[in-house]
Amino acid sequence: LKAIEVNPGSFMGYNNLGTALGDLLHIEDARQAYITAYTLNPTYLPTIINLAQLEVKLDNHPRGIQLYEQALNLKNITSSYSELIKYYLSHSYLLLGNLEKGWDYYDYGFCALLPKCAWRSLRRFEQPKWQGQINKSIRLLIWREQGLGDEIEFSTCLNELHQSEMNITLECDARLVGIFQRTYPNFKVRPESINKQNLPLFDDFDAHCPVGSLPCYFRRNIKAFDKPIPTWIPEISRTEFIKDKLKNFQHKILVGISWRSGVLKIERNTNYTNLMDWSDLLTQDDLQFVNLQYGDCEEEIVQVEQALGIQILRWPEIDLRNDLETVLALISELDCVCSVGTAVSSIAGSSGVPTLLLLQRSWILLGETDIYPWYPNVKPFVVGHNEHVGLNIKNLRTFIRKRPR
Repeated sequence: LKAIEVNPGSFMGYNNLGTALGDLLHIEDARQAYITAYTLNPTYLPTIINLAQLEVKLDNHPRGIQLYEQALNLKNITSSYSELIKYYLSHSYLLLGNLEKGWDYYDYGFCALLPKCAWRSLRRFEQPKWQGQINKSIRLLIWREQGLGDEIEFSTCLNELHQSEMNITLECDARLVGIFQRTYPNFKVRPESINKQNLPLFDDFDAHCPVGSLPCYFRRNIKAFDKPIPTWIPEISRTEFIKDKLKNFQHKILVGISWRSGVLKIERNTNYTNLMDWSDLLTQDDLQFVNLQYGDCEEEIVQVEQALGIQILRWPEIDLRNDLETVLALISELDCVCSVGTAVSSIAGSSGVPTLLLLQRSWILLGETDIYPWYPNVKPFVVGHNEHVGLNIKNLRTFIRKRPR
C-alpha cells in the first residue's frame, strides 16, 4: 500500500498487493488489485497468471482459460512460463470435460517454475519418457509421482498395459507393493527406488512413464473410463482376521467412515468435516460405523461417542496409515464406505465396495457430476463452489444398505 501511495501507477505494486491479499484469503480484494495491475499493464505475465488463478478459484473457469491462453500468445513468453501456464490450464480443461487438451497439458506438471508443493515429482532420468507406444521389446518403468490417493486412482489405467504383455516394472508406494503385485502379476513390482540425487537405483528399463501420465494415453475421452478395471483382492489371512473382528456386528449395516485428511489447511477445510457433523447418521440404530480415519483422531472419536451414546468400531493394533493390506481387508468386509476425498475413498473405490464420496466440484470429476469416472462403485455427492462438503451428509442415508454377498 505504501508503494502504491508513492507510485499510484505501479502495476507491480498492485500485483504484489493482490498477492498479499490473496495469501490472507481476501479473495475479492485481491482480484480488484490484480485487475488494476492488469489494466495498467496487460502484458505483464505474473499479473495475468495471478488473475487467471484467482478467476479459477472463484469458479470462473472460462475467464481463467481466456487469460491463460492470452498469456500463451504473448511474444515475450519463455518456454518455462509456457509450461507453467499449460499445467495450470490443464485443471480447468479437465474440470470442464475437455480431456484431450487437459491431459496433454497435465503432463507439464514437472515444470521447474511450479511451487515445490505443486510439483508432481523431483525425480530425474537418463532414459527417455515413454510416448505411449505398445512395443514388447521396450522395458518400461512406471513410477509414482504424487500422493497416495492420486497414485491409486491413476493406477486404474494400468490394466491396458498389463494386457499388452510389455516388459513392465512398477515402482509404487511401499505400502502398495503386495496389492499391486497380486493385481498385476505380469508386472515386476517394487517400492520407489531412488538415490539422494533423485536418480533411479536400478538400470533395468529403457523408457519411463509417471503413473499420472497414463490417462494421456488411455483416457482421452470420458467413454474410455467405461473399460473394466481389476478389483483389489485382500490377503486371505487378513480377511479372516477382519471377519473375526466384525462377527458380532453382522446384524447391522457396516459402514466405514473417513471425515478428513491428515493435512489440514485453511483453504482446504471446506473439503473436510468434523466427526460430529455426522451425528444424524452415527445415531441410526441399524448402522454400525467403523473407523477408517488415519492419523490422530482418538480424542475426537471418544468425545463423539460420549456425546451421542454410540460406539465406533476401531482396533489399536490396526495401523490405518501404514498397513494398507489390512485396511483393504477391512474395507472389503464392509457394506459401504462414506468418505471425503482422501486415499480412503480411492482404496474403497479399488476394492469394489459401494462408496459414497463427499466432494466439491473439481477437475478430478472430469466434467461429470452424477458419476465418478474413475470407479463405477463410487457415487459422488458434489457441492457447489466454496460450499462445505458436509452439506450432503444428510443425503447419504438413502444409499446406505446391506451389500449383496
